[in-house]
Amino acid sequence: MPPDITLTRKYLFITGLGRSGSKLIQNVLRLSPDLAIVSAGETKFMGGFLGGGFAKKIRAATNSNAADKLERIADICINDSPPRDVWNDLKSGKIPRDRLIETLGQRDLTESNVYRSILGLRADAECENVLLVDKTPQNLYHVDELLAWLPESKVVHMIRDPRAVLASAWTRRMREYPDRVYFSVPWPRAVYSVMIVFHVA
Repeated sequence: MPPDITLTRKYLFITGLGRSGSKLIQNVLRLSPDLAIVSAGETKFMGGFLGGGFAKKIRAATNSNAADKLERIADICINDSPPRDVWNDLKSGKIPRDRLIETLGQRDLTESNVYRSILGLRADAECENVLLVDKTPQNLYHVDELLAWLPESKVVHMIRDPRAVLASAWTRRMREYPDRVYFSVPWPRAVYSVMIVFHVA
C-alpha cells in the first residue's frame, strides 16, 4: 500500500450562493505559480441547508459492521453520488474503482476520512504540495463541521451583488430549460427572484 501523503495536503472550500463566482476565483488561484490546485469540483458531499445529501448515505455505510464495508462505500461513491465533477470521473472509470478502494483503505472508514479521500482522488499520487479544492456553494451551511474534519483547511466565502446573482441564475436557467412554461409566467419569475434576493441578503 502506498504511503498516506494526503495528510500533508492543504484544503480550500469556496462557498457562497451559486453564481457568485466560485469557479472564477478557483481559476484565478490556478494562475499562481506557488499553488498546485487540484479541484474536486462541486462534490455536494454535505448537502444543502437542511443537510442530508450524499453524506447521509456515507454515514450509514461507515456506521455499518458489514465485512464488506469498504466495497460497499466504494459502490455508493460510484453509483449513488451526484452526476458531476469528481463523481463523474468515478462513474466513467477515469478514476478506477481499485484506486478508490485503495485510497479509502489508507485510513479508518469514518465519514470525514471518506470525504478527505474523495477530495484527493484527482491529485497525482506522487505530488504532495497541492491545494485540494471543493467549490460546492452549499458548504457555507457546513463550515463548522468541515473545519472540525479538516482543521488545516481554509475557507473563501464569495459575495456578489444580489442583482448580478439573480441575472446570472435566471439567464442560466432560461438557457438550460427554455421550454419550461413557468419561465414565461410573471408570478413564478417574481417568486424565484425574491427567493434569490432573500438568500443573499
